[in-house]
Amino acid sequence: MNAQGRNPSDPESILKVSLGFLFIAIGVFVADFCYLFFSKPRGFPNPVASLGFAAAIAGIIALRAGRKSQVSDQDAAGSAHTRLFSPEGWGIFAVFVAFLVLYAVSGGIEISANNIHVLQAVAFLRGQFQIDPDAAGENVIFGGLSYQLHPAFPAVLLMPFAAIWGEDTNQTIFALIIGALDVALAWRLLGRMKVSTNIRVWLTLFFGAGTTIWWETINGGSWDMTRIIAIGFTLGALGEIFGRSRPVIVSLLAGLAALARSDLAPELPIYLALVYTQRRNWVDLLWMLPGFAFAAAIYIAMNEVRFGGWYDMTWSIAAGGQPTSQLFQLYYLPRNLFALFFRAPGLDAGRFPILHPIEAGQAITFLSPAFLLALKPDFRKTAPLLILIAALLAAAPSLFFIYDGVPQVGARHFVPTFPFLLVLMAMGMPRRADQFTKILITASLALVTFTVWHVQVWGFAG
Repeated sequence: MNAQGRNPSDPESILKVSLGFLFIAIGVFVADFCYLFFSKPRGFPNPVASLGFAAAIAGIIALRAGRKSQVSDQDAAGSAHTRLFSPEGWGIFAVFVAFLVLYAVSGGIEISANNIHVLQAVAFLRGQFQIDPDAAGENVIFGGLSYQLHPAFPAVLLMPFAAIWGEDTNQTIFALIIGALDVALAWRLLGRMKVSTNIRVWLTLFFGAGTTIWWETINGGSWDMTRIIAIGFTLGALGEIFGRSRPVIVSLLAGLAALARSDLAPELPIYLALVYTQRRNWVDLLWMLPGFAFAAAIYIAMNEVRFGGWYDMTWSIAAGGQPTSQLFQLYYLPRNLFALFFRAPGLDAGRFPILHPIEAGQAITFLSPAFLLALKPDFRKTAPLLILIAALLAAAPSLFFIYDGVPQVGARHFVPTFPFLLVLMAMGMPRRADQFTKILITASLALVTFTVWHVQVWGFAG
């Protein structure tokens, strides 16, 4: 499924780009330091940003030392080997650090009031599923007990931290780390697709700073945590497909993504087809069953304990007891299509800066127009067609859902489609980003940066 006629990113260019990302991390930190130091009252960057800055400094020193020793090894022995990390390892590390600093600087580390995943993690540690109804922000009551509205898998990931800090666990910091890791996984995925370093840089910048993933990460609420965890496991599954394509690993990662965000469950058969296109062996597909079965068993068990049945009733209860079928209807399609493609920011010529984000969220057209590049692959080929179907399946539940989310920076319910759209963008790319690609990605970076800045400084249009 690798693009035809392309060569993998060469190690030397990856090392240069890694240095570039580390210098970006330092530049963002220094800019934030100067702003905070000279503001009144004077302040300093938060600990997460400071840790990222220290990691960037250490990374630059180690990377430069490693490259020097690599040259001497080559002179002495005639063969080069990279010290400490492979070039790919350095790239993943550098991208993670750069976006960790960016997200920490632009979002802060204040504990989110909407930290229901932490409350659920604490409840799990106590051996119970129910949470305190007075402490919950997004919960439902069933059988006299309070349960969280969201899938519980993010809470499982928080359990080691909740075991130390309890309800004081900082969900926001966890979100910053997961969001930065998502962008690093996007970089890794693009490398396994054998696109050039030039394309990897452009698409990685777009994914991390040209989409609403930026806002989802720094917001740190329960809704946002669910999505950024889900796309992380999706990126991991897709990276495995374009790498060694081990059926067990693909199915496990895809199943965990579905546990974090249930609208990723319809994609599971697509993963079967994608693995088959790589391995061409029907017997190998049997090794995908344990991963899918594991996720299904957890899903059914959790619902059986809470609701006495195999399916999740939280949204039905939240909607006043309406059947689930009433929550997903063709009637809601026009409104959700409008939210996805046509909802524009507010305009107020009498108020700076004239353009103002609204709480209902901007359509991807007015926030991340570079997603238009996802239409470039040849869909007559099997792999692009399967990825397109996966993206449509990920979007389908939200297209027919009764509620489209408020407040939000972008059409947040469609964030689970982003990994599939990223793959389609990469599949349609030439060896180097052409002018049209650069314009669309630059516009996306500018629009998202402006939107995040506006909301953080002035809030939404009021």
